[in-house]
Amino acid sequence: MGKNSRLTARRSRKFKEKKNNPVFKFKIKKILMTLLVVLTALFFLALIYTNSHKRRIVVAFPQANSSDVAVLVFDPQNSNTNLVLIPTETLVSVSRNLGNWRLKSVWKLSLDEGVYGKLLSETIAKSFKFPVDSWSDTQISGLVSGNIKEMIKSVFGSYRTNLDIFDKLNIFISLAFNRHLSLINLAKTQILDRSTLPDGEMGFSISNTMDDRIASIFSDPIFSTTNATVTIFNQSGYSSKAIGIGTMMEVMGIKVIGNFTKDQADFNCILQSGNEVFIKKMLSIVGCKADFDTSLGKSDIRLYLGKNFVL
Repeated sequence: MGKNSRLTARRSRKFKEKKNNPVFKFKIKKILMTLLVVLTALFFLALIYTNSHKRRIVVAFPQANSSDVAVLVFDPQNSNTNLVLIPTETLVSVSRNLGNWRLKSVWKLSLDEGVYGKLLSETIAKSFKFPVDSWSDTQISGLVSGNIKEMIKSVFGSYRTNLDIFDKLNIFISLAFNRHLSLINLAKTQILDRSTLPDGEMGFSISNTMDDRIASIFSDPIFSTTNATVTIFNQSGYSSKAIGIGTMMEVMGIKVIGNFTKDQADFNCILQSGNEVFIKKMLSIVGCKADFDTSLGKSDIRLYLGKNFVL
């Protein structure tokens, strides 16, 4: 037996002796118990904090192992969570005036533009009038997989998203323990038409018809239960922008009571309201400059659209 072999055998005997030592076993158990207590305490603290920071979430993401882009609608006040599936072969009008593309190209465009998933959420809001406030890459798909291991990886994994850990925990806890996930395939609704696209290939085009069931999914109780109203002042130079954002706000539950055209001006958009909750919610979707105006009623919104309006 060589010198190295004798040394390895000696170390192995010492480790076995140490492992069978009652004092060593006690120390290991104590460390493991302490670690378990700390992890349990952290979990319950996170649970308490998460429960106090619940918010309605509408998140868009390219679904893993699928040819769809998904829009997950999570409402803590609703017993259902909805997953809307959009075929990536759908022709969409990309936000930020980037033209018409198949939906499958939008994520790459967002990387090229340096805005990551924000371009995807904006484009879905612009094209479908769905009020998307969040975005993520494919790794969030684990949350809707039904597989606990994949769900946990989606909560604690590192990937591109504007959801924070508490948003992901809220979705995880709800779907893992007490919620039903409803799947809606947009290709099977009147919102999409199967047709030949400008490139000569088959795909889907967006019709001018809104499905009432889907509209109800995107209606936000923050607005629909408070008789929220909006007056739009259009300085973008495009009537379609005012009509589009007005339609989306009506889907959310906000009644459009005025739409006025003014001289064009170089800005994105300005949102005025005397309701801070309204402002925070709308800013997560359209990214306007906020103007908290106490002279306006709690249910009133004024929206000014400039030439640089992204939707």
